[in-house]
Amino acid sequence: MRAAVAWAARWLTGAVGGPARFQIIAVLACVLALDAADKGTVGAVAVELKESLGVSNTELGSLTAVSSASAALAVIPVGVLTDRVRRVRLLTAGVVLWVLAMLAGGLADSYQWLLLSRLALGAVSATAGPTLSSLIGDFFPPGERARVYGFILSGEMLGVGFGLLVGGNLAHLLSWRAAFFLLALFGTLLTFVIARKLPEPARGGQGRPRPVGRPRPVGRGGGARTSC
Repeated sequence: MRAAVAWAARWLTGAVGGPARFQIIAVLACVLALDAADKGTVGAVAVELKESLGVSNTELGSLTAVSSASAALAVIPVGVLTDRVRRVRLLTAGVVLWVLAMLAGGLADSYQWLLLSRLALGAVSATAGPTLSSLIGDFFPPGERARVYGFILSGEMLGVGFGLLVGGNLAHLLSWRAAFFLLALFGTLLTFVIARKLPEPARGGQGRPRPVGRPRPVGRGGGARTSC
């Protein structure tokens, strides 16, 4: 098993162009995974929510609806902000606020409280879309973005599975609150990973991490561009 994991890690590292690129892709994939795990967990703990808070099927659907609606409203101003500030800091702040909203949801003692936490969480999670798109554009050249985005999107698929499997089982063994708190813990760890492992790329694509084994691109002035 360990050998298989090591082989997969080496293959992925080579497929994306080296350790520097793999690190960037892994961090961005984890952001999507966290957001997807949250959505999967809400569905997985539906039975426990009904029993604990007396939530009906309609109210349960509203938890997802209000989160999506607030995200749709927030994504436009977040997109404007993304073009004006350091994106890594914005993404880190978004995950921190996401953690706080998830903790508030885990502490909810009524449906109204839980609904408000999901409303706030949807607005905060909207940070991921514009910032990831902007970062991908500056980290990777146009000819590679679709392939790289495919690797990053795999985090979303894994996150949904994690939320459904782990969140559902944890809610059954302990409580639905434990599932929320576990996601908040992962979000806390992710903030440190983003802050320490994700560099801020220069806008316009200068300083992209070059693929291992390829010659370093030369800028207009004849000097080599610096990598992230």
